[in-house]
Amino acid sequence: MEYNSLIKTLDENGGKELILEWKNGLKIIGKPDTLYESDNGLEDDDVNYTEYYAVVFRVIEVLIHPTHPTHNESSVYDWISTGKSSLVEISLYKDPPSAVYLADGQKLWDFDSDE
Repeated sequence: MEYNSLIKTLDENGGKELILEWKNGLKIIGKPDTLYESDNGLEDDDVNYTEYYAVVFRVIEVLIHPTHPTHNESSVYDWISTGKSSLVEISLYKDPPSAVYLADGQKLWDFDSDE
């Protein structure tokens, strides 16, 4: 199993503050914490079973909230807004960001580059 370009970008920039952006307007700043293997929760003999890499991302600050959270549901926003943890899972398989930037605004990755 190889890293997709999102995971590769997060892994290569693990020590840096990054901005993750979603199409619904959510922007968070933080740092990649831990890279790990995950799956979609199905049994491994199920035809729809998928393994993938994910990164635990430590959220430092929510920069912009979604403009219409009821119309643009976001599992990342829902989790952050509970206040239970500043750690969120980032992957292409569960509510992926649309872009990743360095804290200075330089774009490192966008969703269209991984299709």
